[in-house]
Amino acid sequence: NNNNNNNNNKLNVYISENVPETSEKEKKESRNIMQHAPRIPILNVNNGNTDHVRICGWIDSYAKKYGVGYLLSNKCMGVYFNDSSKIVMCPDKQTVFYIDNICTGKDEEQQRSSIQEMSIGNYPSHLAKKMTLLLHFDNYLRQKCENEKENKEEEREKEKENENENEKKEEEVGGGKFERDEIVFVRKYVKTKYAISFRLNNKTVHTIFMDKTQVVVFTNSQTIVYIDKHQNKQSMSLCQAFNSQSKDLQKRMKYTQKLIEKGFRSR
Repeated sequence: NNNNNNNNNKLNVYISENVPETSEKEKKESRNIMQHAPRIPILNVNNGNTDHVRICGWIDSYAKKYGVGYLLSNKCMGVYFNDSSKIVMCPDKQTVFYIDNICTGKDEEQQRSSIQEMSIGNYPSHLAKKMTLLLHFDNYLRQKCENEKENKEEEREKEKENENENEKKEEEVGGGKFERDEIVFVRKYVKTKYAISFRLNNKTVHTIFMDKTQVVVFTNSQTIVYIDKHQNKQSMSLCQAFNSQSKDLQKRMKYTQKLIEKGFRSR
């Protein structure tokens, strides 16, 4: 916990000193550049290798001012900015994809975006601040995850030999550079008094409750992962989850369903 607090303080200091407010002139310049970029349908991944990618860590301390940073189980790092643009860095820490909505239809599937591929060392000047935030969110979250992993290893007994199928798939996902149709990113997120929920473009919905329980709905495979208050992990079908005898799980499934039906559509 002390390590996490120290990292958070360092991030606070760095951002306050190195990420100035975006001027109206810079915002206008960014909009003009993106309006002339090629437009293609927003990515909606249907790739077996990406079906079980989920959120591993996030930081929303700067959500109102900048956006939400997150780390995925495929080792990609991303930021959902408060202007609804997104940026994702591949595990090679060189390849970056920037996604910006140009226009939005009534149906989410009709959204159109400009998607640009760039590198850490070569990107448009108007994205300098967003790139700076990406790199420092990345440093903070990876350090935080390492600290949490070390703490768990100290408390954990020998790991079980038999991992469930979803966990195996998550471990298999990851690498250096991904192609554009393999990129997974947060399409939308919503935060309430009780939870924060992320909707990914691979149709996964990952809800983390304030009591540290989690529900991950893998829509493509019609399965879920439930992490209870004791951090025990269970995998089951959607049907089993909704018919579970566990009142805690049923309550969280209904809340997640409510967020999907109302929370995401209203954003």
